[in-house]
Amino acid sequence: MKIRTEFKVSVPAERAWEVIAEKFGDAAEWAATLESTSLKGSLGVGAIRTCRTKGVGPFPPATIEERLIDFDSKQLRYTYVVESGLPAIFKSAQNTWSVESISETSCIIHTLVIAKLNFWLRPLEWLFPLLLKRDLKKTFEELSHFIEQGKPHPRKVKSISKRAKI
Repeated sequence: MKIRTEFKVSVPAERAWEVIAEKFGDAAEWAATLESTSLKGSLGVGAIRTCRTKGVGPFPPATIEERLIDFDSKQLRYTYVVESGLPAIFKSAQNTWSVESISETSCIIHTLVIAKLNFWLRPLEWLFPLLLKRDLKKTFEELSHFIEQGKPHPRKVKSISKRAKI
């Protein structure tokens, strides 16, 4: 299953790259579905990002480890594979991100998720891209807001407030 997504942000490509790549280990700063993130190793091929999720859709909170297998700051592109913590319905997953400059003040961020479902769910493979795109839309809204405004989206702020009250 492949899910391609792209969205435009009104900042130079270098600013978008700084947030999505150079701060790869800091995704919890902007993503409401993440409780925390950390990076093991130096940023580049082999580094591992650990994400503690709050639970997304039907998936409960989890700890996920993602290993960078490609990191090209000249081409503004990186790819990571999920090494552990995938929900049981998935056999494997990887994600490639890239940034394309379209002007001095805007760029397009591209993502390509490649996921393999476990054999018992393959008959429903057509349904998963629809469900995942719905959730990814919110995540990309949060990311766009953070890149353009320099502060977390209101959804992220609300998720932090909920955690502080507990």
